Amino acid sequence: MIKQTLEKLKPRLESPIPLLVFEAAEAVRPLARRFPETIGPLALEWSGSVSFSLRLSAHLLLLECGGPWAEPSRVRGMLREVAQLSEEEWKQQSWDGTNLSGQRARGWLRLPHEFVDKSLVLLVEEQSNPEHDELIMRVGMQERGTLSASLGLFHRLDRERFKALFEWQDLMMAEALVGLVSSKPEIEPPPSRDWDILDFILRITPESPSGAVASANSNQAFALGRFICGLGFSDEMSLGDTVTFLTRIGDSEQKDLIGRAAVVALGIYPLLLRQEALALLDCARGPVSWLSLMEVMAVMLKLPRLPVTPDWKKAAKLELSGSDLVLALSHPSWAVSHIAAQLLECGAGGQDVPEMLEQRSRALREYEDEHLVRHVLTLAPVLWGARRSAAVLLPLLAPPVSLLNSRLYEALPWLYRQERSEVIVECLLRGIESPDSGVAHRAAEALLEIAELLPTNALDVLSRSTEGWAWREPRCERHPQAAVEGRVCSACRTVLSHPKVPLLKLLLRKGYLGVEQGLRLIQSPDQEVQRIAAAALVSQPTAERLAELIRKGAEQQLPACVMEQVLALEAIHLREVQSELMALLRSHWAALRERMIEALATAEWVRRDEALRCARSALQDPVPSVRNQAVMTIRYLVAQEIVTGA
Repeated sequence: MIKQTLEKLKPRLESPIPLLVFEAAEAVRPLARRFPETIGPLALEWSGSVSFSLRLSAHLLLLECGGPWAEPSRVRGMLREVAQLSEEEWKQQSWDGTNLSGQRARGWLRLPHEFVDKSLVLLVEEQSNPEHDELIMRVGMQERGTLSASLGLFHRLDRERFKALFEWQDLMMAEALVGLVSSKPEIEPPPSRDWDILDFILRITPESPSGAVASANSNQAFALGRFICGLGFSDEMSLGDTVTFLTRIGDSEQKDLIGRAAVVALGIYPLLLRQEALALLDCARGPVSWLSLMEVMAVMLKLPRLPVTPDWKKAAKLELSGSDLVLALSHPSWAVSHIAAQLLECGAGGQDVPEMLEQRSRALREYEDEHLVRHVLTLAPVLWGARRSAAVLLPLLAPPVSLLNSRLYEALPWLYRQERSEVIVECLLRGIESPDSGVAHRAAEALLEIAELLPTNALDVLSRSTEGWAWREPRCERHPQAAVEGRVCSACRTVLSHPKVPLLKLLLRKGYLGVEQGLRLIQSPDQEVQRIAAAALVSQPTAERLAELIRKGAEQQLPACVMEQVLALEAIHLREVQSELMALLRSHWAALRERMIEALATAEWVRRDEALRCARSALQDPVPSVRNQAVMTIRYLVAQEIVTGA
């Protein structure tokens, strides 16, 4: 069984594409742990391959086999090869290797990084040797392992023996923290940050009774684990906001207010939270360094991951300062601002909160505040109502509108359903005229939501605007110099947002996208635009027009999405062009023949016996995929006959 598995994987292991090699090696890893005597000799043979990807995979398999197969000198030789790779070469092997289609695989390949992890863990246990220690520090400074390896090595590395690595990591951590917590990079941030998580918990909890001893186990610190999970810091995706929250930024009144409310909402016993924090977070004092960060993260990763359902209505009954809650909406930490919004939505802060929020929101024209903009969208219906929301939000959307403030367009569909004011429609129409495609896209999305309510004169303006956007392409913010075609950036392969898609959908829904426009737009490189244009082409399904579309589709003058739209029409329309559709079964285009055989299975425009006869004829097709589809269609039709006969 093992040999058969390896025989099947051999072509992939010998592939020149790193992604395929690493995927095949990942499949062998569990076998290496269970059957080292079988996998070990093969991995040893592969370790001498000319392919770097296969050599790297083989050495990882040897490490998985363990025992005599994980020979330090052999591992050290492969690790030296990794260290000698340039950044571009390492990236090709470990980050964006090509996939089967020849395109870049946008993903992180774990195997190369995990080889570095396991190699370092093995080699740091060896006796000190200047040459070998230099290799370990070199690879460590190249950051070619994973974060889990950093945490694993932290307690194994000798501070004196690897002093240079610790000093380098400390410097890098200082620079990383500057990038994470600095919201205005043009202003030079402070050189260092201080820990605040322990002091924060001590500020929001009462002092322990005299004589109480602070002791706790990370795995059983349920109060601290519940608190951290309740704040949303239980996964790696929240690392940036975690650092922002755990470090000291300005005054602490807003964060302390939120902390006290969170303790109540999460149902945490304050004294127990204080005791666990004192026992486990003593390392979170003073300036943030790499050493202290590793210790804090080691504690965080061991805390119990507990499901939490905060009761913000209960916390809102506390005496909470309305002004502090409104100010907290703009706090740099998303956790603080989000909890403040939850409390305000539940009625916390008193009767003056709507007025205070209005005053703060009107200043958004003068400064940008992403957190406040997001929370205004959810709080406006609750605290202001429709008329007051319109009075506050519409002036903020007067041209020019920044990309950040353009999120406020999301509130206008709700306002228009409440007020039906022409001023709101005019605001959205001005939005799609913005030179910024991102701003125009958000305005167009809002218009699409209220398409059924738009007046006729607005549709005329929309038609003119759509003509201006239809053949333009957005610009990728990450790669400004890269070419963009069909809204896809050639550098990162990201599909970018653009107003032409929602605008075309709106016109199609309202019947303002005709056949002539559809024929022009069907030539667009944008697949979404092609689908909208195809729907426009069949919006008036006369027999003559359908016959023409079928003929052009058979000649490959139109993309395949047009034929899909034709086949999706009601049977009453397709019966009028039955002969043209049946002729497609004899097309020289194999993909079209296969699709038509598939359509026969559920087609109501042709008799079942005729469909069965055509499917059986397709069993003689020279293309295997067409024959396979014919078999499935025949099975389906025969099963239908049995069911209806019964």
